[in-house]
Amino acid sequence: MLSIFTALYLFLLTPSFTNHWGINQSVASSILLTQDIIPIDSESISSPPANFDTLYYGVPNESNRVEVKKDNLVDMYEPQQYILGTNNKIYVLLRSIYALANQIALDTICIDQLHQLIKNQLRVDSLANDSSGYFLNCTNQVMKDFSASALAKAHNRHACIELLRAYDSLQNFIFLNQPYLLWLDTQQLWINQILLHSGILNKNNDLGIAENNFLKRASHGDEAFLIKLISQYPHASINGTLIRQVLLHNPNLLYNYCSADTVLGNILLHSADSLLNLFYTIAVAPYGRIYLPFIDALNRHTLSFDSIDAVFSGKPEPFYRLLINTQIEYAKRMQQKDTPILYDLLLSTIRLKALNFIDEMNERHNESNNTRFRIIDNMTAAELYYMAILCQNELYTSTFLNGIFPHLMAFDYRYGTNVLALVNYNLLDGWFNVCATYNLLDDFLNSKSTAYKPKELINIFLKKQLAPPFTKYKAETLVNVYSSLSDTLLSLMMLRTIEQKNMLPRNSIYSKDTAMLNLVFLTCASKYDTFENKQIQKLGVDNLYSLDYKKLADSLGRFYILEYFYGDDHEETAYNYSLKSYSSAYWTIDDTSSPYWVKIQSKRGNLVTIYANKPFNDAEGTDIIAQQLMTQYLDSINIHPKIVVHRGHSYTLKNTIELLSMNVGLILLGSCGGSHNAESLVDKVPHAQIIATQKIGVAWVNQVILNHICEALRAGTSIRWQTLWHDIEIEYQQEPGFLSQFANYIPPYENLNVLFLNLLQREK
Repeated sequence: MLSIFTALYLFLLTPSFTNHWGINQSVASSILLTQDIIPIDSESISSPPANFDTLYYGVPNESNRVEVKKDNLVDMYEPQQYILGTNNKIYVLLRSIYALANQIALDTICIDQLHQLIKNQLRVDSLANDSSGYFLNCTNQVMKDFSASALAKAHNRHACIELLRAYDSLQNFIFLNQPYLLWLDTQQLWINQILLHSGILNKNNDLGIAENNFLKRASHGDEAFLIKLISQYPHASINGTLIRQVLLHNPNLLYNYCSADTVLGNILLHSADSLLNLFYTIAVAPYGRIYLPFIDALNRHTLSFDSIDAVFSGKPEPFYRLLINTQIEYAKRMQQKDTPILYDLLLSTIRLKALNFIDEMNERHNESNNTRFRIIDNMTAAELYYMAILCQNELYTSTFLNGIFPHLMAFDYRYGTNVLALVNYNLLDGWFNVCATYNLLDDFLNSKSTAYKPKELINIFLKKQLAPPFTKYKAETLVNVYSSLSDTLLSLMMLRTIEQKNMLPRNSIYSKDTAMLNLVFLTCASKYDTFENKQIQKLGVDNLYSLDYKKLADSLGRFYILEYFYGDDHEETAYNYSLKSYSSAYWTIDDTSSPYWVKIQSKRGNLVTIYANKPFNDAEGTDIIAQQLMTQYLDSINIHPKIVVHRGHSYTLKNTIELLSMNVGLILLGSCGGSHNAESLVDKVPHAQIIATQKIGVAWVNQVILNHICEALRAGTSIRWQTLWHDIEIEYQQEPGFLSQFANYIPPYENLNVLFLNLLQREK
């Protein structure tokens, strides 16, 4: 490698240096070849500042510093002998640089590297007859930046050697007039930043390119960091492209940093990009965020600020309607492969506004339907359609079953509209998923709300779902829709299409999807094919058609069941009904030993014990406290029930899930829409079989199912779900009201969503 002296020699002979600084080439040559010290008249060297009495030479151990007195300055800092016409500026810069080095206690290796840099720079400044110390100023800035980052613990002080070596290399490139841009791009981003900020390239024609390259590299990392950098390099030609990139990916972040009196705001205001100008107008406007979801329409002049203002200041319904109408127009453009700017932001805004309506309907679940759903009486089918899809996870079962779905269907019948055509078949998969979750897909497919026949709609759905990339969401939606279809021909058609797609050869790009699609096929095929059931069992999932009673017993052959009740009028009624269902001939009820729970125990057959907390209808959440105390008590006496029954509303299920332990083998969800929580349950208790509802949970049905399970355990027989379901249907065949409610319950072997998630978990 070239020594720094050789590098300086070669550089100083170049016309670019000598012409710029006025250095005689022959003088430069003789100085660098001989490396002799040029004698300087002592009177030409200004005295150091009065407060420059002592200089510290930093060493790793802060308790062991070496003082360097001013009398040693010439010996210690030899380069001062090369200064021509020096002044106090040089002394001040030297003091600052070494004070910064001392502040972060650099080790001797770093100090030596720093000292060598300074010597070389002082030679150059001397030969250039430049008393301003240009390169020395750059070194001072490098040390300031590194000191700040080291004190902020962004970098360890030992990293300074990497920075100084990189800085030394860059000086070599500059002194030798060699290209350095490719080399600069290989440096760590923080080093690149400090080098640019030092000013060492300010007199170089490649500065603009170096800034652009640096900002381009920074654009692949933290966007907030990038925005701050753009403000530091306001004249970089790439700024417009990078700001547009941030706008498209994270508009809220850009909005937070933008205002009229910022460098960023000034860049946006004077940009040649009309979209950035528009964003600036939005960012500096009062309540500017309301315009962001409409930025594409504003940019195309299909909407105006005035038209948005007109609907925003009043009731929430008109603004929500404008959002939906804009979404419908965007969906039409997307069919033509034209994705609007900030499309995702529009969807998220629709969701936020829709949640306000959802929350109100949920909170009024104890009121009459006429009062509860008055808020959506005048909404269009499209407004209800997007509300259901985008807020599916927040919907109460009754909010969808008794409110949104019938209102949507009634609107279509009343006005003869086709909701899917109205929304340009946008988010069809989401709508199918919602309907399937609540077991209403058959009702929708066979309604007058669709222009296509059910088979055609399923084919449209499959074409989108099976297109690459094949995501987990697509897989779960396929399974959910498939399991919801009661039409055997439709479900078999779906199964054949999935099988054909699963058998196609895959290239390496989509190979990661193959395993998940195969699991979807296995899950769906298990509904009809015993061979596929055997394949599933080979993957570690137990046969879901039965449950060995021994797996639910403790080491002594005893069975324990936990029931969680929640305190409202409905659950108090359910609790009292539950107690009455246990015959005194076969069961004992202990209601006095604890103020928080009741103990129910079998008298005959195998020992079956049920612990159920008492529901407390109060605002203090005493029922939840009772559940926790009951669970803690059982843990303390080493009882770990393997059967859990949830006897509350859907919104209280999260509390029950928190109390579940890994050893649970069977869960009965008596709440409305219990099947919607499959993923949370599989994550918490992956080996448990689950009975759940798609629609409304009923106390009467819950108790009948539990009683049949208890009788099987008391008799010491394994539970065969098909037989149990058949027995219940026969027992209540004269009661159609019960059977219609019982039809909403899904036995473990039909709960394909749980089966798929179990398979997916084992695949991982």
